Amino acid sequence: MAVGDLVSQVGTSSFTFQPASGVQVCITQFITTTGGAGSKIQGRGNINSLDLFFGVTGGNASGQYPMGEWNSTIFKFFIDNSSYIYFYASSATTGFSGIQTA
Repeated sequence: MAVGDLVSQVGTSSFTFQPASGVQVCITQFITTTGGAGSKIQGRGNINSLDLFFGVTGGNASGQYPMGEWNSTIFKFFIDNSSYIYFYASSATTGFSGIQTA
């Protein structure tokens, strides 16, 4: 892979996306099925968070917005080998698209 290459992955089961050492990827869009109930995107490594985004069905519940309300939003979320993400998919399709920046 080289700088400028598109990067994406979509799945119905959980997966980790951790770029190789020295590689940086800018996630431009997170992808989920409508509603995204059961989907979570969690930080790993230096991000180290339980839930960056948490999918719920319906309206706002304790500040957790349905992924359906933001899954078509354009993001700029940078990850690398030491700050990467885990996609938890429970009864939902989840994934991302982005571009390699370094």
